[in-house]
Amino acid sequence: MERYENRPLPRQRVRVADLTTWILDRLNGSSALWAQFEYLIDAFVLEGDEAWHYQEPPEDLLLERFADAESLVTASLRWGDREANPDLFAIERRPHPEHADESAFIHPVIRRYEHGRLVGECHLLEDLHGRWRREDRHVEPLRRFLADLG
Repeated sequence: MERYENRPLPRQRVRVADLTTWILDRLNGSSALWAQFEYLIDAFVLEGDEAWHYQEPPEDLLLERFADAESLVTASLRWGDREANPDLFAIERRPHPEHADESAFIHPVIRRYEHGRLVGECHLLEDLHGRWRREDRHVEPLRRFLADLG
């Protein structure tokens, strides 16, 4: 719509202080992010203590569209490292927040970009039920990752 009809991408204002809640609500409630993991994302373009939230655009489109943004945070669901886990029935699991980047299955990945360059990445632990709400495994690690935003 933006490209062909000159209509801006739909967006809404969010307080940066509320990003942890917004991101976890979206990751826990969006069927689009679940069904099209590693393709659709949610994105937050930061402007001071507020952000513009773009819901479920394709990742490539958004990274290109906001390559000049001073600060961009993306939230998506991603599959774990398939090469490190070739046998899905013999995966050594380490279910602790500090090992979330070793998750083998679908799990949240939050990334921060500055002027189009990836400057930080936060993996949240996989969950058998696809619920990312535990204070110790999901909320607090995300809150720490986002703490320096404002």
